[in-house]
Amino acid sequence: MTLILSVDLACKSYHNFGFCWLQESAGKVANIQYPSEQDIGLKGAPEPNVFAYAVLRYCLDNGVSILMLDGPQGWKAPDNGLLDRRICEKVWNTMAKTGTKGQVKPANFQPFISFSIDVFSALYQSGVVSLVTRPKIEVPASGVLLIETYPHSAWRSLKIRPLSGKRHCSPEQMAQNLKELERRFQLPECGTPTHDQLSALAAGLAGVAIAAGNASGYVASGAPPRLTPEGYLVEGYIINPINPR
Repeated sequence: MTLILSVDLACKSYHNFGFCWLQESAGKVANIQYPSEQDIGLKGAPEPNVFAYAVLRYCLDNGVSILMLDGPQGWKAPDNGLLDRRICEKVWNTMAKTGTKGQVKPANFQPFISFSIDVFSALYQSGVVSLVTRPKIEVPASGVLLIETYPHSAWRSLKIRPLSGKRHCSPEQMAQNLKELERRFQLPECGTPTHDQLSALAAGLAGVAIAAGNASGYVASGAPPRLTPEGYLVEGYIINPINPR
């Protein structure tokens, strides 16, 4: 049995975060819950180091082995052969493009991308988490495996119509997507998740396959993360679920 916490990140308010806790057993989802920001120990305005400490404390206190975060883990490597984005972002044609340190397109994504990278950096520097360094992923014997996700690409990887933006997504589309996940993955009672929670659930299904050692249940796109001489992370893999066979 492995516990997974998937998080749909935001940067302005914890009310816009989505938390989904999944329990893997025998390769399937045995239980699903949606912790609140209060459950995680969060209050006030989001701050990278505070969030990183709280979510890591939650994982360690509750036996969570896999932590999945929706957001970039590093900047573009200057030598990756691309003009303005990481390799994983080219694969999935992400809306935001993470350039070399400090460079983001479109510019309005700058606060979110900087927040996400700072969170990954704080977690990595804790010495308790490990990053995905190759396409075939193994859960470490101790500590927490830290994984980058992108829910929009998770839906595409599953060949399910991605959710529209929160303001324009109808309850009918959310219900339809949830029903499709329940059918394909034989999910237990899922309740009625919010847009953010449903996004976290879709991305988190890759973690279930990883926990079960099922390499056919997920795909890793991108290049291994690495630490620059200046001390910051570049590149990294985006991990997405694949439909069960």
